[in-house]
Amino acid sequence: MEVVAVWKGCQYFKNCNKKIDTFVIKCTLYETKCKIEPLLTGIQKHDLFMSNKTRSSAHPDFYFLVSDDIKYIEPLEWFCDVFSLLGQNSPYKKIKNFKIENLEDIKDINY
Repeated sequence: MEVVAVWKGCQYFKNCNKKIDTFVIKCTLYETKCKIEPLLTGIQKHDLFMSNKTRSSAHPDFYFLVSDDIKYIEPLEWFCDVFSLLGQNSPYKKIKNFKIENLEDIKDINY
């Protein structure tokens, strides 16, 4: 898995009424199945399955918005170009070449 970006003070998550720092995590299909999917709700799993049915082979990776405490995980649409989110007025800050083995590793990121 790769940490692509950080969003400090994110207020995107449903059922979360505070600002929290979040990370955009890039995963392969295998990483998604083994390390992310077990942490998703039933609805999120269904949505992920449905979006995967229309996934293009040109976009094989999965992206997730994950809170720094790992309490909140939100799948991003496969057609979302994460790198276009890194513009001048974007809340995202790019993180270069930061590989992680497990989501727990994001707790050790200094950003």
